[in-house]
Amino acid sequence: MIDISTIDAAMKAAAIEGSAFDLNPEVSLAEQGLDSLDSFNLLLELQDLTGVSVSDDEVEKLSTLSRIIEFFNAASGS
Repeated sequence: MIDISTIDAAMKAAAIEGSAFDLNPEVSLAEQGLDSLDSFNLLLELQDLTGVSVSDDEVEKLSTLSRIIEFFNAASGS
């Protein structure tokens, strides 16, 4: 199961500035200052951590922390 702590660790591993704890989970990452490369690198780190693959179609839908958490937890059966 992933949560904000997992995302925060993935952000650090991807060298993304800031903390997941400072982000609003319901607001898009882009609106909170993360560019598309940051978002992509975050998803790559989470894929590595969880073993869950994210398709190109799904990437576009994973624009908020809430959606990311929901997707990875559903895909991993958590």
